[in-house]
Amino acid sequence: MTRGLGFTLLEILIVLFIVSILSGLVLVNLPNPSGQSETLAAVNRLHLLMNRAFQRAEQESVEYGVLLDQRGYQILVFDPISLSWKESPSPEHAYEAFPERFRPLLSMEAGQANLGFDGEREESEGQDKASPQILLLSSGETTIFELIFEDESGARLRIAGSGFGETTFSDLSEII
Repeated sequence: MTRGLGFTLLEILIVLFIVSILSGLVLVNLPNPSGQSETLAAVNRLHLLMNRAFQRAEQESVEYGVLLDQRGYQILVFDPISLSWKESPSPEHAYEAFPERFRPLLSMEAGQANLGFDGEREESEGQDKASPQILLLSSGETTIFELIFEDESGARLRIAGSGFGETTFSDLSEII
């Protein structure tokens, strides 16, 4: 029996599999040409996390708040028994640090707000958390705020709350 010229389907599939694995490894290991995508990812993560917490607040009748400082943020939950803000039991609400190049600026209805602990996060276990600057309430209300992030690459990203409903995200770098 003579074999015809060409490749079998199995040989072609094996070569395609190897090429796709190698191209995936190359893409993952390529350097990031600018830090803007890291900035965009970090701000977008905070935006999505705030909206998820807002939705959970409405569904579960629980009050959530966002505590910000110059170095990061954390989602807190209001404990109606002790009438204080506590760490949320959800792992996604744990303290998350911003990239080092970030400069967050929080503006509220009454002017510029203080950003939390200002990086000093040494607390005892029994001590209450500071009150969050941004509230995500079960009634569907939020704090009216504008949170702008700037980085060294010139990116300007904004998360804003109108007082009712989910927060909005916009890239101010594109607006000229």
